[in-house]
Amino acid sequence: MKSRSVEEWTQLFTRLGVRDPEQWAIAEAKEDLGNLPKAAFLKQAWSEIPRANDGEWVDAWMKMAQRQSAESNIVSVYKHMLDLGVTNDDLATLFRGVMSQFLYQTAYLLDDSGIEDEELGEIISWGFYEEANIEEPIRRLGCIHELVFSIDPEGQDI
Repeated sequence: MKSRSVEEWTQLFTRLGVRDPEQWAIAEAKEDLGNLPKAAFLKQAWSEIPRANDGEWVDAWMKMAQRQSAESNIVSVYKHMLDLGVTNDDLATLFRGVMSQFLYQTAYLLDDSGIEDEELGEIISWGFYEEANIEEPIRRLGCIHELVFSIDPEGQDI
């Protein structure tokens, strides 16, 4: 792993587009937490989650769902909600909250499988890893869940 200065880290975090890149850089230079790949992963994950009041996202999602017979129950509920006066903007805000919590719980699951069966828990393991090259892990990156909402592009906890 290449040692970088705070300035070099700041440039990398700036290019990634995080809020307060200098703070991220100082933490990375001091503690070598692997926050750059964590932040990059979370930025990509957040790009799949609609912004609050993004009715156009809901409209596009519903058009896709209508083309898939397995999604007929979702389309039915969607139409019912529209009949009740719920707007696409409201639904986007709701979906955003649900999806952000799912992202948080999934990130948490990377650190703690939650498998209650002791024997299974001893033989099943997974995690999030930084790689030098494809399929060549450098190190395990933990505690991604702690960063989920600090990467939220809208800058707010949900």
